[in-house]
Amino acid sequence: MQQLSAHPATPSTNTTPCQEKPRSLYPMARQNAKQAALISTGNDATQSAEKASSTAETTSYWKTPKLQERTDYSRWRLLDDKGRQTWHYLEDDQEAKAWPQTTADKWFLGLPTNLPELPKAKTPLDVVKNGLEFFQHLQLPPGNWGCEYGGPMFLLPGNVIARYVTNTFIPDHEATELKNYVFARAHPEDGGWGLHIEGESTAFGTAMNYTVLRILGVSAEDPRMVKARGTLHKMGGAVTAGILAFTRLGAICALEVVDSYANGVPANVIYMVEKVDGQRNTIDSEDPKWRPMLTKALEFLDDQQIRENVPDQAMCYRQQRKGAWAFSNKDQGYAVSDCISEALKAVILLQHTPGYPQLLDNQRIYDAIDTILTYQNPSGGCASYEPTRGSEKLEMLNAAEVFGRIMIEYDYPECTTAVVTALSLFTKHYPEYRSAEIKAFKARAVQYIRDTQYPHGGWYGSWGICFTYAGMFALESLASIGEYYENSEFSRKGCDFLISKQREDGGWSESYRACETATYVEHPSGSQVVMTAWAIIGLLEARYPDRKRIEKGLKLIMSRQQANGEWLQEAIEGVFNKSCMISYPNYKFIFPMMALGKYARRYGDEVLL
Repeated sequence: MQQLSAHPATPSTNTTPCQEKPRSLYPMARQNAKQAALISTGNDATQSAEKASSTAETTSYWKTPKLQERTDYSRWRLLDDKGRQTWHYLEDDQEAKAWPQTTADKWFLGLPTNLPELPKAKTPLDVVKNGLEFFQHLQLPPGNWGCEYGGPMFLLPGNVIARYVTNTFIPDHEATELKNYVFARAHPEDGGWGLHIEGESTAFGTAMNYTVLRILGVSAEDPRMVKARGTLHKMGGAVTAGILAFTRLGAICALEVVDSYANGVPANVIYMVEKVDGQRNTIDSEDPKWRPMLTKALEFLDDQQIRENVPDQAMCYRQQRKGAWAFSNKDQGYAVSDCISEALKAVILLQHTPGYPQLLDNQRIYDAIDTILTYQNPSGGCASYEPTRGSEKLEMLNAAEVFGRIMIEYDYPECTTAVVTALSLFTKHYPEYRSAEIKAFKARAVQYIRDTQYPHGGWYGSWGICFTYAGMFALESLASIGEYYENSEFSRKGCDFLISKQREDGGWSESYRACETATYVEHPSGSQVVMTAWAIIGLLEARYPDRKRIEKGLKLIMSRQQANGEWLQEAIEGVFNKSCMISYPNYKFIFPMMALGKYARRYGDEVLL
């Protein structure tokens, strides 16, 4: 069995985008060995140098990877160790037979899952049941759901370049799929690469990914490489790629002058992303059919709660985290306000549903609340990892060039709403604990939501695209204190803004460019299931009175469900730092089911299709 690690592709002798011929680690290693020997003591220094050079020649020489068209996907397996996910390639037939692929493995790899067709759904809850029937097969053994956390096109190059300069081994099967991944995300017209998978080609993205392909052994004369190189030249070459490219490409160009690189622990490709929202009561959580799936999810949340603060927390400038949940898993250790809030809501909902185990006692629930209450800023809003700790003037020191709002924490409608709704649910079940503080916290938070509404009625989203995403959260915040379309000017304006963007087919479709321009921009691909669900959830939370407009959107969601219960991937859903988009593949399951469940709870489970 081989685990995904790193591959030492042979440095090419052709010119790279940094206008420097990359140096083989063999002569560098031999030179460094001689230098080390020459400073040793004793009369055998020369012999030591020759011996060290000979050793370097046999251990540091890189071989060109065998880049096939593709690997055998039936040999890949995903291992999930309490949320830490690694892919493994089983070349041995006996190993492959002993560790069969799961449905989740096949789905992640794009292989046929062979799941049966389900009865035709006609009502909202029929669609939810079919969706859950499919989604339960994607649950991993610890109780979480894995998903690709892709989108940015600069992370993989940094990984491969780091392996290159540290002479870290990458097996052939991984190099092959790295190559395929990069080529599959080239711009369809000019062959370059952008900052993210839906972006236009940039010098930064093209220089980085072109370099990665050359490191992996792709010929410079490959027609796709010729096309990409031409695009890069038209943009002025790698010298226009900016500091993020310079620091990475410089590591390659400077190999000859660096004393040595440590060959430390091989860097495994670890996918540490999982999304556990619970099902938010989209159907009857007491139904025994779903109890095993939801119990496993609860067990995962129990295991992943952080039980202690960082030692010397204040000295290390670390945010309080006891009782929290981290952005990815407990080992990663950095808590986020909305991760804590969503996990806490799932725990409270399940533990107050008959038939589920009481895994978290009251004190652990209180610990989570204590930490949540530390996230509020003077504005009333909540940031993500920690409260704002510096002036916005620090953005003048932002050296990233391609990102905005990264030097300090900011308030977000999404995080603020997650906290407000968690506190509301907590107070319902635990009315005595810190009740006055929670009431004041919520009042300040909702006032922040009012204060940040745009004149047109929308809210700007920073973690999803864009006004549609934030609008869903903001309307939920207002609803949590009893402000709805009928009695709140803010809620009414928010609903009217969303309704003004509904398309003729009933759906919503916002482009990532809205995040860049802070103006609503239609996506050229047309209506999208995820954004339609976001808009409908917001309208339902606000008790928007025109039921027909909501049903029109729901019919689009229902019509796009596949016969096996899944929804297909559409445009990218997430964003960070204003300009870089990121994938949340599980959103196409979670939010449509949530929208359908909320509708059925309000209007009943009526036939819509």
